[in-house]
Amino acid sequence: MELLDLHADILVIGGGLAGLSAALQARQAGCKVIVAAKGKIGRSGNTIMARNSIAAVLDNKGNKDSIARHIKDTMAGGDYLNDEKLVAVLAGEAPEAVNWLMQHRVPFLCEEGHVIVKGSPGHSAKRVLTVDGSALKSQKTPGLAITGPLTQEAKKQGIEMLENVLITSLLNKGGEIIGACGLDRRRERAFTINSRGVILACGGAGSLYPFTTNTADVTGDGYALASEAGAKLKDLEFIQFHPCVTIDSPRLVLSTAPFYDGAILTNNFGEQYMYQYSVQGNMATRDVMAQASFSEINAGRGTGRKAVFMDFGGVEPGFMASKYADIKDYLQGKLKVEVAPAAHFEMGGVVIDDHCNTTLPGLYACGEVAGGVHGANRLAANALTEAVVFGLRAGKHAAAEVLRHRSGKCDENQSVQLQCKKQQFSEFLPAHHESNAFRLITQELCRLMGRHVSVVRYKAGLQKALNEIEIMQERINQTEPHDYRQLLDYHQVKLMLLSGYLISQAALQREESKGAHYRADSIMNSEY
Repeated sequence: MELLDLHADILVIGGGLAGLSAALQARQAGCKVIVAAKGKIGRSGNTIMARNSIAAVLDNKGNKDSIARHIKDTMAGGDYLNDEKLVAVLAGEAPEAVNWLMQHRVPFLCEEGHVIVKGSPGHSAKRVLTVDGSALKSQKTPGLAITGPLTQEAKKQGIEMLENVLITSLLNKGGEIIGACGLDRRRERAFTINSRGVILACGGAGSLYPFTTNTADVTGDGYALASEAGAKLKDLEFIQFHPCVTIDSPRLVLSTAPFYDGAILTNNFGEQYMYQYSVQGNMATRDVMAQASFSEINAGRGTGRKAVFMDFGGVEPGFMASKYADIKDYLQGKLKVEVAPAAHFEMGGVVIDDHCNTTLPGLYACGEVAGGVHGANRLAANALTEAVVFGLRAGKHAAAEVLRHRSGKCDENQSVQLQCKKQQFSEFLPAHHESNAFRLITQELCRLMGRHVSVVRYKAGLQKALNEIEIMQERINQTEPHDYRQLLDYHQVKLMLLSGYLISQAALQREESKGAHYRADSIMNSEY
């Protein structure tokens, strides 16, 4: 196996909107930047699956929205568990971030020379913009309209790209992060990447669940990497389950914006049930919608395929054709479609301040991997806003810190590198187990998370999840990879098990129901 030593001023882990924004900003400041991603940069991760909605307050056609209202709505949606400083940054810098995207050739839907602004549940004013993906060859990955132009610009700026690389650990020297170790997922190569700053931008943990909107490579790696290195995390119990995901293939994440224009949720008996769960009815936030739909399905009022209906009969045909053309095309003349809650977004994550510093020097975080912006629940369209706003912030601040305080050569401590290699990339040992053992553990973990750490949670189930994960961790520690494929699986499963454990632990520790975390054995802070 080939062992490679790489050097950069800044290593960005993640190749979506947050990672590319950070990388471009750091490169603009004069840093040598490496971007590492588990897939193809700009074509993997969750940004490509986004519905292209971005919340920002623009002075558009006399819209009387304000930054203060955006902050207020975001705080209320997060049940006031949000970090208000981070929310102020989100709302305050969103307009500038949209302009930055436009300058980098990211197209937005416009009408008569103005960006189209829509409403969405949880937002008290129309402030949702839509990136125009109509020119794409496939509508299955609309977010390519965002990542495509940014990836092209990154290549133009000379940013080095490490694609198909699993980062297995962060290098920690005396409490300071000085790089990372990784494995090539296509070729038998191991990397030690020395850097003066590391930016985590590798997304959430949706693919720890069996039914998810996330791409397969989004498995909570960032939470495990940060935790193992000693960084603090927060609010991992708050996982948003998107209430409107089609159960038929191709799976589509339906925007909640049509509820603003008359769409409704109904059960298998045609009953509008949302007002039984919230005074906001079909304008309730996603967490309430998901919990309501889950309860209807569990009570036997769902469809035969364990789903409910999203009914568009109340939406004006003109709106369907103009504002929701992608949904109209998907419906193929029908007025309703079966949907179910799916693991969608992790509100918690690595603790950061308003400059994206974590609790470890040299380590920064932005996007979904970071916690604090959304509190107990994320409003629709705030995810891409967070990714670009804090991606730009992370890149700018990390570059400034690197150039100001860490201006010496990249750390080349051979003992650190050698230790990393010996611990993770030693010679393969003979196998004494089935060749697919690691993948079987992955399947077990997903079933466990889906059964016990899902939309509705109980103390007994959460404790069972923790106990089972501990058993799986013991099993994997006793299992020895004997070829390169198994070495990759070994490290991936270790990261997934740790992330699953951290999420389950956080869910068990919070005994109250709050936001997206619904404890059925608690009546505190719950509309139920």
